[in-house]
Amino acid sequence: ECFGGLFSPSTGILDSHSFYLNLLTDVEDNGATVILRSKVEDADVIDNKVCLNIDGNWLSADTVINCAGLHSHNIAAKIHKQSKDDDTTTWHPPKQYFAK
Repeated sequence: ECFGGLFSPSTGILDSHSFYLNLLTDVEDNGATVILRSKVEDADVIDNKVCLNIDGNWLSADTVINCAGLHSHNIAAKIHKQSKDDDTTTWHPPKQYFAK
C-alpha cells in the first residue's frame, strides 16, 4: 500500500545535496534508519511489517520509504510478490531540465 509520494511536474533548479542532507537529518531525528547502497534480495510482509532481505540480513519495519529511483518498481514487486509477468506499469517522463 502506498501512503504518498513526491510529484513535481515542473521542478526548478535546487541544491539537491543540501535538500537531501536536511531530509536525512529530519528522518534520523525522528527515529528512522537510512540504509544506502544495499541490494534488496527478497521481501515479504509479515504481521503488517515489511521484511527485507538486504545483503543476506533480514530487517523489518512498520514503514519503508522506497527510494530506489528508476528501479523502485522492482523493490515494490518483491514486497508485493509480483511476478515479472504481472502488468506493472512504469512510466519514465521525458527529460526536461527547465520550466516551460
